[in-house]
Amino acid sequence: MDELFYNPHHWQQLFAWGLRPETAVRCALDYLFRPRPEVLDLVRESHKALQDTEALKIGIQVRMGDAWLQSKPYGVCDRKDYDDLGRWFRCASKVEDEYRAKRMPVYWYVVSDCPALCYKAAQKYGPKVLLPNDELVTEHITRNSMKDLLALQTAFAKQ
Repeated sequence: MDELFYNPHHWQQLFAWGLRPETAVRCALDYLFRPRPEVLDLVRESHKALQDTEALKIGIQVRMGDAWLQSKPYGVCDRKDYDDLGRWFRCASKVEDEYRAKRMPVYWYVVSDCPALCYKAAQKYGPKVLLPNDELVTEHITRNSMKDLLALQTAFAKQ
């Protein structure tokens, strides 16, 4: 992409747009991969917290797996599903203890195919756990429906 700036037919136009050789790739990637507004709306509060440059942000992804999600079609977790998950949060606590400066805000962004896991984590670890929007839908996409569209948007929004 850097070579584009040396093209005599386009370099003035690119600079007029505010592009520079050192920022053009980032700008292009941001443009190509930025989620649509309706997708960002699903995670607006979490997104705002994650943009806080002063905060320590810890991402926790717990994947229960396709077999689990198919056996629990609406992502409802039961007691036995939580038994082995504490290790993820103990690890996040250790990272927080190691890297957090005094008075630094901390956010835990939990992504899971078990939606209730975020709420369980928030009960135990408090408001630093960013909670999902109530409109998020976690399930396998099996047919062409509005709920499938929400499930697909949820997958994009969480990532």
